[in-house]
Amino acid sequence: MFLAGGIAPLLIAPLMALFMPALPRAEIAGHATPRGVMAALQEIFGESRAGRTLLLWVACFLALLTLYLLLNWLPTLLEGRGLSKSQAAGAQIAFNVGGAACSVLVGKLLDSRFRIGGIIGAFTAVLIALFALGNLTPQIEVVLALTLLLGGGVIASQGILYGIAADCYSAAHRGAGVGAAIALGRIGSIAGPLLAAVFIGAGRSPGQVLTGILPIVVVCGVVVTVLGWGRPVQRV
Repeated sequence: MFLAGGIAPLLIAPLMALFMPALPRAEIAGHATPRGVMAALQEIFGESRAGRTLLLWVACFLALLTLYLLLNWLPTLLEGRGLSKSQAAGAQIAFNVGGAACSVLVGKLLDSRFRIGGIIGAFTAVLIALFALGNLTPQIEVVLALTLLLGGGVIASQGILYGIAADCYSAAHRGAGVGAAIALGRIGSIAGPLLAAVFIGAGRSPGQVLTGILPIVVVCGVVVTVLGWGRPVQRV
């Protein structure tokens, strides 16, 4: 698994460099900016970008908090709801398969007039799946369908955020802006599993842990929708 995960990106990277569109060097050079920490902060927060930057940070933090909480705890929580180890493992597979499929779909929607609909649909799917998994009597067929939907919404939201993050900044500011947002997201990826442990330590049932994530998803969905609704900057 580790070999496949390490080698595959090395094989894909040359294809990305070959086929993905890039700005002409003349345009990039025309937007060169000073280097250094203070210059980067000015790029991220200057020219009325502070509001979108802070919203983006909140969205990245909450989205990765949710993703890593589920990646680390979903099988355990489903076992606590009555599934066997093999059934919980199958649900985790469905989670990742749904994410891979829906990421492609949402990527298409972001480049179309259905941009906002795709964002709202992804987060609505997460809310429905979490509520159902936390409250319905667990039956393996239903659980597989719900985790497929849950993974589709949660992992697709990452693609949505990366697309929106790039739209928040011009070419001159994009590296610093997106990099800072991803860094905040990684803090959320640490907080997510710890939050589930706190819930369980406080005596919450597996169903209560799943439904306890709902307010986080609502806030994240609202923030991402606001960002997606705003007019993106020009990609130059």
